[in-house]
Amino acid sequence: MKKFFALSGLLTALVCGVMIAQDQKRTDADARDVRGRIVRVDPDKNTIVVRTGENDQAKEQELRVSDSTKYWGNDQKALTNGLKDRSFREGSEVWYRMGTGDQSRNISELRLFNPSGTTTTPKENNRH
Repeated sequence: MKKFFALSGLLTALVCGVMIAQDQKRTDADARDVRGRIVRVDPDKNTIVVRTGENDQAKEQELRVSDSTKYWGNDQKALTNGLKDRSFREGSEVWYRMGTGDQSRNISELRLFNPSGTTTTPKENNRH
């Protein structure tokens, strides 16, 4: 009888572990990269203003970065200077991903390349 309860407990823990792992995979897969264009950067305040959308749907958002934000250059290599890197300048096209949990108001990843691998042509009408 003790073996039965021990095996039941082990099986329950295993099933819960698998469910948590699947939920984490789903969360990672559901993370969405947003395309935008840099309006301005303030490395001292850890903020970046990005314009997303087009024409009448365009809007500017001031976003925050944190110590845990990851930065990627055009060459898809990590950048170590954060927003101080000269690549993050007005007019540059970027893709960003917001954090989760207590970091949900911060950018978790900021890229100067399209992470989906598709090539895009910057549209001049986005630059107001």
